[in-house]
Amino acid sequence: MRIQTRLFVVYLFAAILLMGSLTYFLTKRSASLLFDAITETKAQTLAQVTSNLDNKLQSYEETANSFYLNLTLQQVLLTRYPDKRVAYQAYFDYLQPYLFNLEGIKDIYRVKFYSDNPTLTYANVTMIDEEVRNEPWYITLKNKPSGMYWTNSYRIPMSNEQVFSLKQKLDYLEPGTDLYASIEVRERELYRLIEEESRGARLLFILKDGQVLLDSGDRNKSIPELQDFPFASRIGEGNGFFQLEDEGSSSLVLYRHLNSRSALRDMRVIMIVPLDELMPKVERMRWLAYLMFAASCGFAALLVYGLSIGLTKRLTSLAKKMRTVHQDRYRGFVEVSGNDEISQLGRIFNEMVKQLETLIREVYQSEIDSKDMALRTREAELYALQAQINPHFLFNVLNMLRANLLDLKDAKNADIVDMIARTFRFLLQNKAEQITVQEELELVSTYLRIQKLRYEHRLQYRIEVPEAALNLYIPKLTLQPLVENALIHGLEMNDEPTWIRISAVLEEQCWRLTVEDDGVGIDPDRLREIREWLNDEQSVLSGSHIGVRNVHFRLMATFGPESGLELSSNGKGTKAEFTVPIAAENAELNQLNEGDDQ
Repeated sequence: MRIQTRLFVVYLFAAILLMGSLTYFLTKRSASLLFDAITETKAQTLAQVTSNLDNKLQSYEETANSFYLNLTLQQVLLTRYPDKRVAYQAYFDYLQPYLFNLEGIKDIYRVKFYSDNPTLTYANVTMIDEEVRNEPWYITLKNKPSGMYWTNSYRIPMSNEQVFSLKQKLDYLEPGTDLYASIEVRERELYRLIEEESRGARLLFILKDGQVLLDSGDRNKSIPELQDFPFASRIGEGNGFFQLEDEGSSSLVLYRHLNSRSALRDMRVIMIVPLDELMPKVERMRWLAYLMFAASCGFAALLVYGLSIGLTKRLTSLAKKMRTVHQDRYRGFVEVSGNDEISQLGRIFNEMVKQLETLIREVYQSEIDSKDMALRTREAELYALQAQINPHFLFNVLNMLRANLLDLKDAKNADIVDMIARTFRFLLQNKAEQITVQEELELVSTYLRIQKLRYEHRLQYRIEVPEAALNLYIPKLTLQPLVENALIHGLEMNDEPTWIRISAVLEEQCWRLTVEDDGVGIDPDRLREIREWLNDEQSVLSGSHIGVRNVHFRLMATFGPESGLELSSNGKGTKAEFTVPIAAENAELNQLNEGDDQ
C-alpha cells in the first residue's frame, strides 16, 4: 500500500470518529440547553406575571383600605336617619360623588356597601338580610381578623359582565359593626394583564381555597378547582417547576405563590407550557446534525485526498510561475499554505516578484503624477476664474433688474431687488464662521424690511440691542432663522398685527439675546415635542424647524451646552433666546475672527 493511500485511510478514519462523537454530544447537549432555556424564560415570564398580578390586586386592596380608614364614609353608612329626606340628602351629598369617582376607573365595574342600617337603602347600598348572611364571603369575613377577602369570579345578570370582587370589613369607626364594602373588578382586566404572556402557554390564577380565578386556556372554567387538574398533588410550597407526561403529551408546569400580604397569601399562579410543539424542532435539529455529519465526512475525504497530492502540485505550480513571471508583468504570485520548505520557497518567490513590480510601478507612477498635477493646476485656475465671474454676473443682473424697475417707476419692487442684492453680497463677502452681532443685525434688518413691504401694517418690529453687545461674535445666520421662524409660525397664522422684538440683556457673565413675537404661540404638547427633538442628536432632520435645530447645535458647538437655544410660549407669542459668554474664551474667538476678516 502506498504512503499516499495509508495517509488517506488513517486521516479519514480519525476525522469520521471525531466528527461522529462531536455530533452525538452536541445533539444531546442542544436538546438539554433548549429545555433549560425554555424553563428559564418561562420562569422569568411567570415571575413577571406574578408581580403584575400582585401589583394589580394591591391597587384594589389599597382602595379597600381607604374605605376602612374613611371615618366620614363609615359615619354616613352607620347613621340612623330620622326620615327619607335626610337620608337622601346624605347619600347624594357624599356617598354618590364618592362612588362616582371610583366607578370611573375602567378596571372597577361597581362598588357596593353592605349595611344593617334600614334607613339608608339606596343604589350601591345593600341591606344585610338572611341571603347575604348565608353567602360564603360574609361567613368568612365575620370570623376573619384581617377583614379582607377575595372571591371567585361570577357573572352580573343584567350586564352579562364577568367580575370578581374584594370584600372589606368596615369596623374602624365602631368595632364589631356589621358594615362591609365590595369592589367588583372586571375579569377581562386580568385577561388583558396576561394577554402577551399567555401566548403559547396556559396561565392559571388559583385562590387560596383552590378555586380557579382565571384560566387563559379555558375562559368558561370547565375545571373549577385546582384539585381537578392531574398535576394538583405535585404543586408544592413556594416556587418550582416539573415536567408532566399525560397521555402521550409532555408539558412543563411552573408555579409560584403570592405571599406578600395576608389577603393574597397562598394564592397560586401556574403556567403550563406544552413541550410537544418543541419536539419537531428537536427532530429537525437532529436530522440537520446528521446531514452536517454526512457532509463533513465527504468534505473530510476530499480534504485528506487533496492533502495527499498537494505536495507535488505545489512544486509544479511554483516551477510554472518561475517560467512565466515575465509574461504576467511581474504580478503572478504563488498561493502559499503551510510552513514547510515548499511554503518558504513560495514566500521568497512572492517577495521577489513584489519588489520587481514595485520598482517598475514607481517609475511609471512618477510620470503619471507629474502629468496629473499639471492637469489639476489648470483645472483649479479655471475654477477660480469661474468663481469670480458668477457672483459678479448675479450682481449685474440684480442691478440691471433694479434699474429697469426704476425706469418703470416701480420703486417698491426696486427697493426689494436692492435689498436682495445687499443680502446676497453680505452672504458671499462674509465667509467667516462667526460674525459680529452688528453684522447679523444688518442682515436681519434688511430681511425684515423686505417682509415689511410684503405684510405692511401686519408686521411691526423693534431691535433693542445695546451698543456694548454689537461687537460680540456669534455664528453666522443665528438670529435670521429665528426671525424667519417667528414670521412663519407667529405672523402668518395670526390675523392681527404681530410685533417681533429682538433684544439683548447683559447678565452675570454673558449676554442673553432674545427673539420674541406676540403671535399665536405654541401648544404645550407641541412645545415639549420640539424641545425633545432639539436635544435629540440622533433624530433625522425633517422639513419643519430645521433652521432652529441648526442654530441650536451650532450655538452649543461654539459656546458649550449651556448656550443652546431655549424655546418658551405662554399661550400667546413665542420666545427664542440663547446666551453668548463674555469670558476669555469668547475674547480669543473674537481675535481669531478679526484675523480671518483681515
